[in-house]
Amino acid sequence: MEPRITMEQLDQVRARTGASYRTCLEALQTARGDPVLAIVDIEEGDGRWRRQLERRSEAVAIRVRDLVREGVRTRIQVRRGPHTLLELPAAVGAVGAAVFPFVAAAGVVAALATRSSITLERPPLGE
Repeated sequence: MEPRITMEQLDQVRARTGASYRTCLEALQTARGDPVLAIVDIEEGDGRWRRQLERRSEAVAIRVRDLVREGVRTRIQVRRGPHTLLELPAAVGAVGAAVFPFVAAAGVVAALATRSSITLERPPLGE
């Protein structure tokens, strides 16, 4: 038999946790009507969610850091014959292309029209 959940219990759990009525009701049903157990369940659930979010955000931050490092190591070169006209980190080129896409597209077209070559150069990992 399901315990009878009162509005007073819902309000008590909601006032303590700030959770929605649905969350409080589900927690009270799981706790068989005990407001203290429902509060603990909601608070522990929030903590688990927060820790999981922190772990994921750390993983994303590490991946972004690695991508930026790789983008700085990798170079974009624009050459005409033996002469290097422009050399810059790939990260700078990517940011520039994202901020000014039409300028980047015009630069690529101009480089190709003048028979220049555009290359990506990545040094070996030891360097």
